[in-house]
Amino acid sequence: MENIHTIWDSSTVLRDISQAQKLEIAIDNGLLLFEKCEKLRNTCNKLVNENEQLRNKLEQSTISSKRLDKETLELQNCEVELSSKTFDLQTLKTECGVFK
Repeated sequence: MENIHTIWDSSTVLRDISQAQKLEIAIDNGLLLFEKCEKLRNTCNKLVNENEQLRNKLEQSTISSKRLDKETLELQNCEVELSSKTFDLQTLKTECGVFK
């Protein structure tokens, strides 16, 4: 298949080639461009799907991270409360004479 640009760039070939040949070359090049466009569209659709999957994973990761942060904060609060109660218990034992 001859490239249509070759025909346009060469004035001698342009004079010698028939209209039917020009049309055939134009159709062939059009079909080639259509196939390339179809491949690009398929690639674009795959990338859009992959992007959506990555966004969903990121969203799930963000949700998990927030949940983990909340649980960590709850554990820290429990630790503070336990330390306070342990101190109160030691204070009471001292006041009751257990630690004399």
